Amino acid sequence: MSSIDAVIAEARRAGGFSERKRFTLARTQAIQKLRQFALADPAGYILELIQSAIANGASWIEVERDDDTVTVAYIGGGIPEAALGRLFDFLFASKDRADLGYLRELAIGVNALMVYSPRKIIIESGDGTLAGTTRMELFAGEDRLDVGRPDHALAGTFVRAEGLRGGGELRPNRELGMIESRCLAAPVPILYNGVAVFGHSTQRVPGIIGFRRHLSFDEGDLYGTIGVRSEIGGKANEERLDWPARK
Repeated sequence: MSSIDAVIAEARRAGGFSERKRFTLARTQAIQKLRQFALADPAGYILELIQSAIANGASWIEVERDDDTVTVAYIGGGIPEAALGRLFDFLFASKDRADLGYLRELAIGVNALMVYSPRKIIIESGDGTLAGTTRMELFAGEDRLDVGRPDHALAGTFVRAEGLRGGGELRPNRELGMIESRCLAAPVPILYNGVAVFGHSTQRVPGIIGFRRHLSFDEGDLYGTIGVRSEIGGKANEERLDWPARK
């Protein structure tokens, strides 16, 4: 079993805690945050979670989706316990803090998932040791958040939402369409229900097709490709930034 398969299998398992801390979420505060950071299309949560994974050093991403459950799992990076314990605070993290980018995008993605009234959202991240593995369970209907040490070790990270319902356009293939149209130049493989959407290749700085000119750049924590093309009929040139990745 490959590493990503092990993470997916662990996400499906009804795991528990060996030790936990419990927090109560302020309903009014949560509602304010939901309104302030709501996405134009709630299904865009999948793009936020994928961007968070890449910014966190993912080398492989797999998405599993059925009628009422979604799981985004990846290998690489890691999320510390202290960050999971105050995840929604990162909604307010400055965009100038590149080191917090993956946490901000994770918080936005989880916040957007709340539109679908999930029964539970689970985030688990570990370095392969029990001491280095953290589990978070968010019970949206109860305004409750549990964070602590799980009863098993994990080498990887997953975000899993169970019992999705209502709240906007809820179709399993909606997320696939967004991935196909918005993640064309993702630097790591993305699997959707076991199928590699763009193949299995990995490329840090992507190339792009269909643009008259393009410029690739790699400055360590910022990299990607800018494409410029002239539209037919004398329209203005179009510029496109095809996957700037932040860490």
